[in-house]
Amino acid sequence: MDLDFAGPLALAIVALTVGHAVRVLRWSLLLPDRARASRFDLLLGLAVGYAANALLPFRIGEGLRAVMVTLRCGEGRKDQAFASIVASILVERMTDLPVAAAILLVAGAGPTLPLVMVLACTGLAGFGLVLHRSAGARRVVWQATLPLNHALRLALAHCAWEFGHAVSRRIFFRPRYLAATLLMWAIYLVAYGALALATRESAADTVVLFLGSPLTPLLARVAEGSAKGPDLGQMGMIAAFALVPVVAILVVGADALRQGLTTGARAVEARLERSRPPERAARYRLRAPRERYREQGAYDAFLDDLFSGRGTLATRFSLTLSDTAVVHRFFNGGSDAVTGLIEQDGHLRIVKYAVGAAADKLREQVAWLDRARAAGLSVTDCTGPETRADGLRYEMPLVVPANEFYDLIHTGEAGVSTALLRALIDRVEAHHRASLKPAGESDIHAYLGAKAVANHAILVDFLRARVGAAFHLNGAAAALSDLDSLADPAWLRAQIARLDSADVHGDLTIDNVIATPTRPQGYYLIDPNPENLFNTPLIDWAKLMQSLHLGYETLNRLLPRAETAGLVVPLIRSQRYAELHGVLEAEIVARFGPDGLREVYFHEIVHYLRLTPYKIRQNPHKGLVFAGATLLLLRRYRARYAV
Repeated sequence: MDLDFAGPLALAIVALTVGHAVRVLRWSLLLPDRARASRFDLLLGLAVGYAANALLPFRIGEGLRAVMVTLRCGEGRKDQAFASIVASILVERMTDLPVAAAILLVAGAGPTLPLVMVLACTGLAGFGLVLHRSAGARRVVWQATLPLNHALRLALAHCAWEFGHAVSRRIFFRPRYLAATLLMWAIYLVAYGALALATRESAADTVVLFLGSPLTPLLARVAEGSAKGPDLGQMGMIAAFALVPVVAILVVGADALRQGLTTGARAVEARLERSRPPERAARYRLRAPRERYREQGAYDAFLDDLFSGRGTLATRFSLTLSDTAVVHRFFNGGSDAVTGLIEQDGHLRIVKYAVGAAADKLREQVAWLDRARAAGLSVTDCTGPETRADGLRYEMPLVVPANEFYDLIHTGEAGVSTALLRALIDRVEAHHRASLKPAGESDIHAYLGAKAVANHAILVDFLRARVGAAFHLNGAAAALSDLDSLADPAWLRAQIARLDSADVHGDLTIDNVIATPTRPQGYYLIDPNPENLFNTPLIDWAKLMQSLHLGYETLNRLLPRAETAGLVVPLIRSQRYAELHGVLEAEIVARFGPDGLREVYFHEIVHYLRLTPYKIRQNPHKGLVFAGATLLLLRRYRARYAV
């Protein structure tokens, strides 16, 4: 028996297996951590997929290897892991197209197929770029998946976004990826050349056989290409060439091969890390889109918002972050800015971001913080502001240990939170006194017009559309006319007796006080709102009242019912808040007298009236809760003070 083919065939199989191993190393550069299996599993999946492509039509092997690797990948959602793997395979095959086209040209296959391959590569790259840069393109993808369930739509959006991210960041132009690509194809050409010797075909014909018709099985092409009928010997060698690497991988054994691959890959990676200039190292730490969110729910919300085209502020903020940043969480807030806890290069920072008019408020915040810090108030440190895309941001350090005052109140000793509240009042009042000056009558009228009358109109229009002119508030009869006094300039002006202004924080709620033993005062302040047209010092005490009177922080965290009978304000203020409310009332009376307390309660109503349009924009159901809170406070005020 003529066994001259055995040596070349063995060389071809060994070269193909080594080429697969290099492809796996290259493939792993595209896979995010959450979708990365062991290199043994990647190699086995790749070899099985390659064999399936050789024997089955329409590149079925690509789907098969994606499924196999998904089943063996680590913790996390399998649907998103599968989507990440599919995206990586798309990128990998896209980058193979121009190389295969060049090889086919050299092999004499003619210009048509190489041109089609180059055009396909260009089309895929263009599709990825458009997806990453065009909200309209993402909406088209989202609408096209409308018949599918939401989880599957998110998985497809994730696949599209990861593919677009890889293309826009030109991951395939990195030196490691390019080097692996050239080495892999050089080894594959050695394998094809050795197989040509075994089958006694020309090297050019063998290359065209493997690359010239990617959607047709190899064995079918061999059978169709022989004028004398199927060459069973040649078909057997090609089948062995495709299948023996799979068997060899399994025979060598998972443990031995996994250990060898892992050890070798780690050694190569360690060498590359040592040789890479520090200024280029960050390029290789770019995170896949999913890895930029600590919580799965936050990433799902990002994808939903990004592809549906709603464009919420949190998503716009996320798109301004660098590829090495990780979003740990977003904080609750009532303003038109978004605040997130962001990890960058191993350091945690709190970042605020806003666009439009809200960005101007961020500039005002930074200016006030700098001014207050210089005056001796305990406030957060900050850097910025800096312009990002169409918005503006500034950063605050994450202080450790520190705790929100809200949490300290409800988990610490009562005496500690009471003492901190009194110390806060003393220090803020001293800051007010240092900057006290007369207020102009025009300032007062501007304040009442912008903060009360204008927001009353928004509130009334909203309630008329949602609950009508007559409704119930916590089960009691109510009507839109109950709010009329908030649109009466004469009544509003009569409620203000204190006619001075000061440098106020402007948003001195409990959730803007951070307790920490690292500061001598035991706390620091964040998120001021210093421009209120009329900066009466009572605004700060009314903000504390806003928290403690109805329990603003709890209301803000509330998930309201979608449908309610009229207006329902949950009266769920904690006992600790109730106790501190009494402390605050006593401190205000001691400093400003009973009429000062009355005026603080009036400004609290204005604060809730100012808040309601924000809540309506965030969530109409929450807007109903805050509309009800405004009316409830007005009723209490008018009953208590007979005004």
